[in-house]
Amino acid sequence: MRKIKTKLMIGIGIIFLISYSIMMVNMGTNQSIVNKSDSLLTSNYASLKHTFQMLRLLNDVNVLVAEGLSKDSVPGETLRIIERLERFEQPRKLQAENITEPGELQLTNHLQKSFDSFRHYLIAREQPFSWTEYNLYFQEVREDILEIYQMNALSLEEKNDAIKSHAQHVLSLQKNVGIAGLALLCILLVLLPLYLLRPVDNLVWKLKEVYEKGFNKKVKLKKGHEMQQLEEIVEKIVSELKRKV
Repeated sequence: MRKIKTKLMIGIGIIFLISYSIMMVNMGTNQSIVNKSDSLLTSNYASLKHTFQMLRLLNDVNVLVAEGLSKDSVPGETLRIIERLERFEQPRKLQAENITEPGELQLTNHLQKSFDSFRHYLIAREQPFSWTEYNLYFQEVREDILEIYQMNALSLEEKNDAIKSHAQHVLSLQKNVGIAGLALLCILLVLLPLYLLRPVDNLVWKLKEVYEKGFNKKVKLKKGHEMQQLEEIVEKIVSELKRKV
């Protein structure tokens, strides 16, 4: 009987191992998608956010300069312009700390130089204000920001396609693992009871044979079988019946 218990425990252990393996494969593959998505959001998406903020603040500066020109007093807007330029520094610094693409560092460094020139012209220029000259500085800063934006937008699109492809691969893997695991479980659930009950069936047939021969035959199974203890008890019962008869 101990062997039957051992085989039963081994069978249950195999069932648990298959189920656990399927669960771990699903968890691991799902986590890989989460990791790729997190990387996407914390890198390229952050750069898009920073460049959008810089473009908005740059546009605010341009509006203030245009208002100053309409009032014939660009210097009169200096304090408001300085405030926007100072706010511009925060997303620019965040962008400098979030370099993720090849060539992005060079663009960010060039943005720093063009912005410094733009700010110097607005605040510390010595010559009279020139809309044409101002517009050259403004366009240079704007183009640098747009290049960084477009670089990260393209990378975001490529990585998004890669994540979709990876997700499809993961789903296919999970499907195949699930089908294989389910097939193994079905086979195990069918064969395990047959394997465990085979010694019982053999003993039943032997007992039937002993009965049909008038208890003149001994119950003998293979040595070391699972039902050895039960066989010994049956042998004693048969011997006792023969003695009484």
